Amino acid sequence: MERGYEFLKHTADAKFRAWGPTLEEAFEEAASAMLSLMWDVRILSRTRTVEKEFEGKDHHQLLLQFLEEILYLLDARSFLVVQAQVVEMGETKGRPWLRSRYSGMMKNDETVVHGEVKAVTYSEMDIHLDDAKAVVQVVVDL
Repeated sequence: MERGYEFLKHTADAKFRAWGPTLEEAFEEAASAMLSLMWDVRILSRTRTVEKEFEGKDHHQLLLQFLEEILYLLDARSFLVVQAQVVEMGETKGRPWLRSRYSGMMKNDETVVHGEVKAVTYSEMDIHLDDAKAVVQVVVDL
């Protein structure tokens, strides 16, 4: 199965579905969809890397944290994420966790940001897993 994402109709915000052969790849595609709303990753460089670990009560919370970190890095550090990767994902004592890597660059005067995502929401968030694929659905506030 291939990886990818598509945007779905939503009245005010942005809604997208992302998929891949694994949950890790579906999370990464969701990040790619969200990044495409904010800047053109094809014209930005990857000069820095930030790693982060998350633990959640479920995969929905992990997905939210994974995507919200992109917004945090922009707001708190002026860091533009070009690629978000799930390096490793697992479960300890019934609680899922993931280790992630964000590659990108520091924002500068020449950086073009063409959209703003204000927040990732639980609204209409869905995660579907079966033997062949993982699909996630996310709505973000614009």
